[in-house]
Amino acid sequence: MNVRFLFCSFSLVYLTLAEGQISKDIEHSPAIWGGYISSVRVSEKVSVWNDLHYVPNSFFIYRTGLSWHFTPQVTGTAGYAFLNTSPRTNGLLARSEHRPWMQLVFNFKIGARAVFNHRIRYDYRIRQVLRGGDILNDEWTAYHRLRFMSSLRFPLLGSQLGDYNPFFSINNEILFNFGDNIIWNYFDQNRSWLNIGYQFPGLTLQLGYMLRWVQGSVPGRITYYHTAVFWVTHALDVSKKKEKNMENELLHREP
Repeated sequence: MNVRFLFCSFSLVYLTLAEGQISKDIEHSPAIWGGYISSVRVSEKVSVWNDLHYVPNSFFIYRTGLSWHFTPQVTGTAGYAFLNTSPRTNGLLARSEHRPWMQLVFNFKIGARAVFNHRIRYDYRIRQVLRGGDILNDEWTAYHRLRFMSSLRFPLLGSQLGDYNPFFSINNEILFNFGDNIIWNYFDQNRSWLNIGYQFPGLTLQLGYMLRWVQGSVPGRITYYHTAVFWVTHALDVSKKKEKNMENELLHREP
């Protein structure tokens, strides 16, 4: 219970600090986020990461990478992602982005039932430049982003997480920009979400609500995206030496 309290307090502190740095131009918008996240174990230490996400009127992303499992509790991944983001042109998301990325994921049990997951992700964002807020041109800009995500997951029924058990997760991620092209918008966005999920052998389904606090293109403008999420997480093992337990592949895969 103390860990859950500290986790929620941490999120609220960041949101409060962010609110104090912004002004009055606030917009609320509904959104839907569909995602598919997969992990394919090809050896005892290596797995292939792939995921697809689509948020209408916001972004589409395909991300791939190779993961190295240092220990059952620590995994590192590096890869590349391609995005199309708003604005739309002829009905399609038109702004392109190339994104080399890497991350470290740490997970450990809290008591007998809960699992705590912490992720540090780095994105190198190479994006088409917008003029006047919504006009694309052939120029590109690049900057860095650091992301810190924490997640607490525990079973709704029974004494532990596992197959054929529903679960509940509390999550928060804060995203910071930095680089020569970042002048004022160092705080990029905050994502807080609550999910209910169900785990099958090699598969989890998650449904929930996310509040995305997104910094606008000019100082003082922010948007709150009230987002319904539906995510599918899929874990496969094609290695010669099958892993006895693929649960970590399911528990620690987040967008």
